[in-house]
Amino acid sequence: MRQWSALSTTLVVVLVAATRVAAQDRAPMDTGAYRAEVLAVQAALESGDLASARARAGSLEGATVVEGTLRYQADLSVLGPVAAVEDPAEARLLLPRVRALGRALAPGPGDGPAPPVDHALLDSLRRAQTPAPLRKSGEVDLGPAARLTVAEKLLDAMADVARWVRDALERIAEFLRKLWPEQKRAGQGGDARPITVAIVAVAASVLGLLALRALRRRGAAGFEVSSSAPAESRHDEDPLSRGASEWERYARELEAAGRIREAIRAWYHAALVTLFRQGTLHYQKGRTNWEYAAQLPPEAPWRPEFVSLTRGFDREWYGRPSSDRDVLRDYAASVRRVLSALGGSPAAS
Repeated sequence: MRQWSALSTTLVVVLVAATRVAAQDRAPMDTGAYRAEVLAVQAALESGDLASARARAGSLEGATVVEGTLRYQADLSVLGPVAAVEDPAEARLLLPRVRALGRALAPGPGDGPAPPVDHALLDSLRRAQTPAPLRKSGEVDLGPAARLTVAEKLLDAMADVARWVRDALERIAEFLRKLWPEQKRAGQGGDARPITVAIVAVAASVLGLLALRALRRRGAAGFEVSSSAPAESRHDEDPLSRGASEWERYARELEAAGRIREAIRAWYHAALVTLFRQGTLHYQKGRTNWEYAAQLPPEAPWRPEFVSLTRGFDREWYGRPSSDRDVLRDYAASVRRVLSALGGSPAAS
């Protein structure tokens, strides 16, 4: 009996090794086929068929999965222990992670075939984001000057008036010090402070009236109300350039300005920067969004929705020239659910 058990174990080891070699030589599989294999491993573990579970998990070692432009390897952090498990009790402990991996690979509710890539649009966006060369004269074109809002112009005017009043009072005080020096006031035996206070009070009143008149004249000229649309910035491409709450506010400003695709990007950055701040993901320059998605823990309950967010962002940002507000509304709701699951405090819609 022991000899038969040893022979059975040897056959399973040989079978796993053979399937691993075959996996390295076979063509890449798509996400659907990969998920089907993971579900087969799950079914084998649930039925107690450890030999089949080991063989199927081992066959995925070195397998390449392709989804659009994304290529990644099968998750051996989950499947590797299954390929080596022999104890049924240990196999039951591995089952929740296999189930979580299967759920993470499930397609989202709104996922469908990706639209064709608009290469002309991508080229135009690339040209728009390429900085203009410096002029030979050394001049740098800084673009149109920033347009101030009414509140900013009012504060600027009040600051100018305050500086003017302060300088005028300093000149009056200096004039009074020269008019009544200490030695002269001591020799006269009189007290010049009441006269000084009265003169300063009259001067301050006059200056206040003049300042009010200047402020009214400046207001009568009319403040030009600037557009509420936020200015474009190269920092918009960097998720770490803002915090999660700042990205949420910026997304609403972009939506109000009709820049729907940019608002979707801002919402995606709000979720991405939260994962960076929590240490769930680590920022690395040049890494793609899909590479970040592939590094998420498979047991995280919010992982499928984040994968769906990544797929939706790629579809709207890279695959379409424009987006509508309904798509943005659904996308923002999904981001809020992910932020809530991560322990953040998404703003109310």
